[in-house]
Amino acid sequence: MNFQSSPQDSTKSLIVVCFLMVALTAGLHTLTVQASDEYVLNEMASTRSGVAYSVHVLEDYAFVTGNDGVSVFDVSEVREPRRISLLELADGAFDLCFDGRVAYIAADEEGLVIADFGDPKQPEILGALNMGGSTFDVSVEGHLAYLADISNGLRIVDVSDPSHPIEVGSYSLSDLRAVEVRDGVAYLAVPNRGLMVLDVTEPSSPSGAREVPGTYAAINLHLSGEYLYISCHSHGTKILDVSDPLNPEIVGEYTISGGESYSAYDYGELLYVADLQKGARLLDISDPSDPQELASFGTQPHDVFHDGDYTYLACERGLVILQYGPPDSGSNMNTSKYTILLAVAAVAVGAFIVFYLRSR
Repeated sequence: MNFQSSPQDSTKSLIVVCFLMVALTAGLHTLTVQASDEYVLNEMASTRSGVAYSVHVLEDYAFVTGNDGVSVFDVSEVREPRRISLLELADGAFDLCFDGRVAYIAADEEGLVIADFGDPKQPEILGALNMGGSTFDVSVEGHLAYLADISNGLRIVDVSDPSHPIEVGSYSLSDLRAVEVRDGVAYLAVPNRGLMVLDVTEPSSPSGAREVPGTYAAINLHLSGEYLYISCHSHGTKILDVSDPLNPEIVGEYTISGGESYSAYDYGELLYVADLQKGARLLDISDPSDPQELASFGTQPHDVFHDGDYTYLACERGLVILQYGPPDSGSNMNTSKYTILLAVAAVAVGAFIVFYLRSR
């Protein structure tokens, strides 16, 4: 028996098709708006300038350490960072910190290098101190620089005269990776022991070392306000209350399976985490005991720094600049991805309905 559709049936079918297409279009618009309302970490720029180990931002300049020394980028146009100078160092640089425009650089086997970046286009070395080890990190308080030396432990250097730094104290440790100092208390990251706390009120004779349980594999530190953020490699990121400086207590932590936490930086109630395997992670730490992930960005960062509206990552591919906000059509494809998928689905459904009607 041969069935043929009547004009009335065709009209009804067309009405149904139109209704379905309108519904799909409305759904497409709704889901696209919902996707655009979800805040993400948008990539604003990437320098692709080779491996970067740390980054520090002052005003319109990003100072990035790497295998060739310290690169200075003009980031006044955030989408178009420009390298304007390079302070060349024979063994490269791992980390740096600033006092004004004077930088104290952890320069591997060159030890401590002190440089003036008053003119970012023409940095000038003021002084250096080679102590025969491998300097990995540096922290400065007052006229003293505290160096994390992987081979020899903590080295304390008087930098009152930047042209003639003088070692004034030390504390022997193996595999010391990071140091933070405040008010005569030094916090030390030692992977095989965790966080160590040291009294350095007498720089010539540090004393009272103690280990903090639960901080095994500590490789980096960030001290801010009443909290110390510890990057513990595969053991995640720990948040410690240091309101009692000599007796810090763990109050929260963030761990991701397969991750390697390398660095952390807080900004208000947000914490940016640089995970070498899992990328950049943005956490809500309004409740430090229960960090909540807000967004992530896939890359391989060693270090993270936040300034103003932007987040700066020192990555395997160089400097990467991110911004947290609605998806940016110029740099993030989340919204367009939803739109394309839904559009394809709408066309497929419409085509199927037309094919079905014609085959009746």
